[in-house]
Formats: sequence, structure tokens, C-alpha cells
Amino acid sequence: MPSATILRPGWIVYDDSFISKYGYAVEQYDPTLIDPRDIGLAAAQALALPDPGFEVFHLAQDDANVDLASSHARLGWRPKHRFERLPRPDKKGI
Repeated sequence: MPSATILRPGWIVYDDSFISKYGYAVEQYDPTLIDPRDIGLAAAQALALPDPGFEVFHLAQDDANVDLASSHARLGWRPKHRFERLPRPDKKGI
């Protein structure tokens, strides 16, 4: 049976420079930010799956509003690059 593994990364930004895939600087944290090195790790782990089927894996920070359960459980993947030096949005009044 054919298989397909789909990786669905959030916003691709380098954690060390905060430069997006489009070449501009990101100035504030967002839970959908994902470093391309974390995407590479997820791809390697997906290729190593012993029994791939048709599967979709979301790739984002742990506090993102997407279902990361299969990425965590099935791939054993969690982002290593956390964008900790970026300012967090002010959530007052939300």
C-alpha cells in the first residue's frame, strides 16, 4: 500500500537570527514559529517510521493552537528551537 507523510510547518523562521524564510526579521514570538532545523529533524524521524501510512504531522511550538499529539507521540518530535529571546505578545485585555 502506498504511503504519504505530510509535514505541516508553521511560520519558518531561524531561531538564531529571527529571519523568516522571506528574508525579513520577526520581532515578536508567535507559537507557530518553527526553525528549519526542527523541520529537518521531523523529516528524518518521519522517514524512519517503520510503518508509514497516510499521516499528517503539524510542526509548531508546544503552545500553538494546533494538534501536535501525533507529532509528539508518533514521531517523538518536539521543537528544539524555542525562540526564547523574542518578546512575547502582551495578552492583557484578551
